[in-house]
Amino acid sequence: MVRKTRVKQTHKGVQGPRLPEGLTEFGKQVPAKAPKLLSRAKLTSLAAKLAKRRVTLAQAPVMELTPRHPYDAAGAMDFLNATIWYSSLGLILLDRREIPGPERMGAVFFTAPADGTYLIVANFYTTGNTTLTLRGPWGDSSANATPLVHTAALALWTATAGPGRKLSFTVTCTGVVTARILGFQVFSMS
Repeated sequence: MVRKTRVKQTHKGVQGPRLPEGLTEFGKQVPAKAPKLLSRAKLTSLAAKLAKRRVTLAQAPVMELTPRHPYDAAGAMDFLNATIWYSSLGLILLDRREIPGPERMGAVFFTAPADGTYLIVANFYTTGNTTLTLRGPWGDSSANATPLVHTAALALWTATAGPGRKLSFTVTCTGVVTARILGFQVFSMS
């Protein structure tokens, strides 16, 4: 059976199918626009707590991956069993209810441009009790999301010369509802 999709003709050409204003989960309307990312000041504060010292973050991330831009020269991200990859909304949905068993997971790869310490940031939100865990050379670093509030799982990683500048880590989602991945940022820090 072929499913027909209506398109809207405009004076500028053909528009694709209209996206829903929001996603529905457990009868709640979820806004189509994702919450704003944490500010650089907030990330600096969280990194200082994690490092247990005063830190300075670079003005801009050395790598930023989003559902609309999943790779760049410094790295890439990929997800196994993503429920939906909404590039138009800038979300990757990892729904725990749909397939029981192992948690939903992804992987992120990054090559550091120089030796040093880097802050790894996984930006996400949810509508309920969901935990996102980053598993890498630092061990496990997790964050539990508060409904509809932007949350970030953070980790610190030290790059060294040669093969020590290549990082790969997994991202897992556990809990009872959908995690909405907004993307990943890597900041150099001192």
